[in-house]
Amino acid sequence: INAEYGQPDGVPTRITSPPVNVTVAKGGTVQMSCSAEGNPSPGITLTKSENTYSPDITRLNPKTSENMSGNGVVQTMTNVNEDNEGWYTCQACNYYGCDRARAYLRLLDLCALPENQCPPPKRCEAGRKYIW
Repeated sequence: INAEYGQPDGVPTRITSPPVNVTVAKGGTVQMSCSAEGNPSPGITLTKSENTYSPDITRLNPKTSENMSGNGVVQTMTNVNEDNEGWYTCQACNYYGCDRARAYLRLLDLCALPENQCPPPKRCEAGRKYIW
C-alpha cells in the first residue's frame, strides 16, 4: 500500500507472451495465445481485426473457442478458412494501463501449391484439384 496516498500499489499491464504469426492449412486447426501480467491481474482479449487499417476490433467468428489459462488466453480455431485469415490483436488491460500485441494468421491452400511443395495427396473441394 502506498502510505502517502493510502492506495494500493499497482503495476501496469505488460504482455509477457504475445501471439505469434502462424500459417495454417485450409481446413486445419490452429491455436493462438497471449499472456500478460500486472497488478491487479489484467483482463485479456484476443480478437480479429476486420480492417487492418482501423483500430476497430471485432470478436472472432463462431468457429472458435476461447479459454483462459492463468494470466493468458488461448484461442482455438477449427476448420480454418478465408474468414479466419488476417490480423489478430491481443489486448490486456488493468486499472493502471493497457498493452497490445498483434500477429497474422496466414491461410495456406494446399490445393494451389506446386507439386514439390505439397504434402501427400488429400481430397480437395469438389471441382478443385492440385495444380501439378
